[in-house]
Amino acid sequence: MYDHLVYKTNIRGECSDSDCSQVMEYDFIEFPGVVERSFIPSLITAILAYPFHHLLVELQQVSVISSLYLTRIILGISVFLSIKYMKNTILKVLKSPTTAEGFSMLFIVQFHPLFYSSRPLPNTFALVLTNIAYAFWLQRKWQYTIS
Repeated sequence: MYDHLVYKTNIRGECSDSDCSQVMEYDFIEFPGVVERSFIPSLITAILAYPFHHLLVELQQVSVISSLYLTRIILGISVFLSIKYMKNTILKVLKSPTTAEGFSMLFIVQFHPLFYSSRPLPNTFALVLTNIAYAFWLQRKWQYTIS
């Protein structure tokens, strides 16, 4: 996510020497990892964080650590909003405040969901999409769940 904010991306398909050298600075070039990774979730998070990153640049308060905090805050808010959407769907569909609160409490009392909710891992990005898909499934909007 930091790479997208700092080095940006070449979305026009043109490659000048400066554009190509910036892409070579991306982390995945030096540390590709054992599993193929997708740019899409990190790019979406970087797009959401960009206005705040740009504000930090204008205020000359930007650093590697502030960009990391910013992107992790955006990701944590995304997880929170997906959990809230799922809880509201449970309340609306099942008409049971007890079940909706029980879902929230089950999420809160577990260590791992809270710990990983702002970590830029593939499972964290998947958690957001899975919560939204389950909410659509409960509403019987299967076409949104599959796509």
